[in-house]
Amino acid sequence: MIMRSILLIGLFLAAWGPAASAQTISMESFLERVRSTHPFFKKETLAVDVERKTQESMQGDEDWVISGSPSYVHMEPARAGGFTPESIDQMRVTVGLRRHYWSTGSTLSFDFGHTYSDQKTENIELPLPTGPLALPNDAGPFHENGLSVTYRHPLMQNRGGLLSRLAHDLQGFNVVAARIVAMENQENFLLNIGGKFIDWALLTEQRSIASARLELAENEAARTQEKRKHNLVDEVDVIRAKDAVITGRQNIRLIDSAMAGIEAELRTIASIETGVKLTPELDLYSLAGDILPMAQSLERLGESSRLLSVFDIRLRQVDSQKMGASEVDKPRLDAVFQGGVKGGAQEFGDATQMDKPQAMAALVFSYPLGATSARADIAKSALQRERIAEERNNTLFDLRGALGNTLARISVLEQALALDRERIKIAEEKTMAELKRYNQGRSELTFVIQSRDSEEAARLVHAKDSADYHRLALVYRALMDMLLPASPKGDQR
Repeated sequence: MIMRSILLIGLFLAAWGPAASAQTISMESFLERVRSTHPFFKKETLAVDVERKTQESMQGDEDWVISGSPSYVHMEPARAGGFTPESIDQMRVTVGLRRHYWSTGSTLSFDFGHTYSDQKTENIELPLPTGPLALPNDAGPFHENGLSVTYRHPLMQNRGGLLSRLAHDLQGFNVVAARIVAMENQENFLLNIGGKFIDWALLTEQRSIASARLELAENEAARTQEKRKHNLVDEVDVIRAKDAVITGRQNIRLIDSAMAGIEAELRTIASIETGVKLTPELDLYSLAGDILPMAQSLERLGESSRLLSVFDIRLRQVDSQKMGASEVDKPRLDAVFQGGVKGGAQEFGDATQMDKPQAMAALVFSYPLGATSARADIAKSALQRERIAEERNNTLFDLRGALGNTLARISVLEQALALDRERIKIAEEKTMAELKRYNQGRSELTFVIQSRDSEEAARLVHAKDSADYHRLALVYRALMDMLLPASPKGDQR
């Protein structure tokens, strides 16, 4: 008795184990898992990060820049007189610190310089009655130190720093555009994977329909064999019943083969372990509740389409380029202010006392005659804007056409699904009538089998039409940018 109880418990656990590991997964959960695990999404995110880092690298133009310049000069001037040096040796070290400010376009710099010079000059001889007198003419070594602050401010071209930050601002548009394009690529990827999920759900439903048909065929074959034992039916009915069973089993094998393939593919795409039994959770026969009428769909498409927003971003980018070209076309007028102190002496220590103030103010003007490059860039920007605007209109036409096509097909399929349901109902009634006639001996089994095959075919057509409907609903959601969150709006930065 104990051994029998243990055996029963073991059989119970063996039967419970596979059932416990079986799981259902909805399309929304499946697509969310794909988004979090598939490398395609990481790749698209990295593409955006590259553009963002490119923009960040341009901010280095505002960093403090330190510079240094040591130099040594040796000269032997042509002798023009007694006061001309024989040779000059000069060593100079300059250290600077400079920063550019985008908010104003100005530049601030600090510079420190130390110069050491040594001149060799012959002594001056004075003829005297007592003999020539040599007067020293050598200046000797000399040290000079200087500290200065220079501020340069644009008054016309680049006033407000427009040109200084132009490259950074233009790259900001590229960052937003790359993010939107990445989202569009991700959505198209999900659209393709969602279609495969619907195929999986369709195969699951087809197997359920085929299994129900096989069960009826097996039951009918068993009853036919029992009737044959009592000579109530002919041998040909038994053969027909067996043939229906074999046909049903073959259909299931074909469906199982297709299911195994697509399930293996989807497991790999979503990184789902093979030890878990999965079943797609999708109500094929339900209608989508988020499909708007044509007028509302077109209005929403024009207002929030990601693809159209990319063109809007490019239009803003071209406008910024044109502003930059117009700025270059302006004359350049800069105000320059410089102040500092200097000190010099023959001894290095004395030269550190920089007590000689220096000051300078200047206006620097320049303007290229003709400004050919700037004006050509302005004309080029205008042509680019016109081309992008036409591309946007062309894309809008394509999107409207695709949306109209999708909604029209959805409407026709909704009518087809209603007819499918009527056809199934009629097929069921026909099967009941044929079965009743056969049981009364007024018909052959062939008509029952044909009627059940017709009923199965009607259910399969209904399942296929329902799957096509859900595929079109998925396409509609992709066109309306509903498979992913809305694209970022607002400033390009």
